[in-house]
Amino acid sequence: MLYKKPKLPWYDVLNIKGYPIYSKQLSVILNRIKNVKSKNGLTRWIFKIDTTRYGLSKKRLFLLDDNIKNFPTSKDNELIDDEYFNIDHLLNRNYENFNNYYSEKCCNYIKGGLKNIKLPSFVGVTAFESQLRKQSWVKFGCNIINARKQISRPLSIWCETDIWKYIIKNKIKINPKYGFDNTQEVDYTNNCQIDKTIEKLSYKRLGCISCPYGSHLEKNKNRFEILYEQSKLLYESQVIKNGMYKVLIDMDIKIRNDMKYMILYEERRQQIDLYNKNIHKNIFDIIAQIENHNNYKNYKNHTKNPSWSYTFDEIKMILDNYDIKKENNEQYSEIEIINEIKQSRKKAKINFNNRGKK
Repeated sequence: MLYKKPKLPWYDVLNIKGYPIYSKQLSVILNRIKNVKSKNGLTRWIFKIDTTRYGLSKKRLFLLDDNIKNFPTSKDNELIDDEYFNIDHLLNRNYENFNNYYSEKCCNYIKGGLKNIKLPSFVGVTAFESQLRKQSWVKFGCNIINARKQISRPLSIWCETDIWKYIIKNKIKINPKYGFDNTQEVDYTNNCQIDKTIEKLSYKRLGCISCPYGSHLEKNKNRFEILYEQSKLLYESQVIKNGMYKVLIDMDIKIRNDMKYMILYEERRQQIDLYNKNIHKNIFDIIAQIENHNNYKNYKNHTKNPSWSYTFDEIKMILDNYDIKKENNEQYSEIEIINEIKQSRKKAKINFNNRGKK
């Protein structure tokens, strides 16, 4: 058996490589949007130009905007506990490299780089767990054999009920954190009893304690509310002190038993709601920031054609795809679009040049 240690401590992974958010697919998009070398790359997928394979929903566009990164503090609401949230250290520092603010790379570092090991291996993933794993199974089946790696995924076609039937039938000892009572009598041939057993579990699956992937889909108590009940000390170290709470709030995840969290949650969600009400204006700022970040990166790396910007037709297509109109429900005219993007480009350039200055 091969044992691997994490390449970096969890706190360093988050601050150097970026925070996971929503899902691996969305984390990849947010991490790479400002690393593309031309507007013919991932930015077109982000803004749903030419393809809808990827694309952010309108309510998540705020995640791309530099101007909304800073969270509310006690200056905005005196009830917010700055010391509890480690405000000075985590929230309002200058994120000069916005590219690393979100990332899917935590798994590679915490799991010790197992993904890159070429030894033949068995993996216990199932196709029902995510859309990406379902697509992978459709493409490769249970076994992946090529020159780069050999992986067998025998559980791919199993559903959740199948797994628990096997556990109960064979009386397999499992992690007590699931909250499953091995002494109880459950008829493994009765699907209704199996489903009721699954519903009573403390956790349906176990992984990294502060991993947010899929938590926005959880019903009733989410994993972080359960963590708060079971170990407040662990909750504070893995959710609060390392800054993961700001990702959870942006994902609209409530932790109802942490009142300090809920005060900040309410203030931040008001901030986001106000932003979304003005999305017809903010979309121009997002476009300008993406242009500015890419042009600076290409210039710094001496890339050919270091300067590019979206054309009027491309900006119009972005607005149409998101159905973004003015407050009076009238579409933008060509002159209005040109003037808005000019103002946003000027603002983005000023903000970028002033980054890090007090």
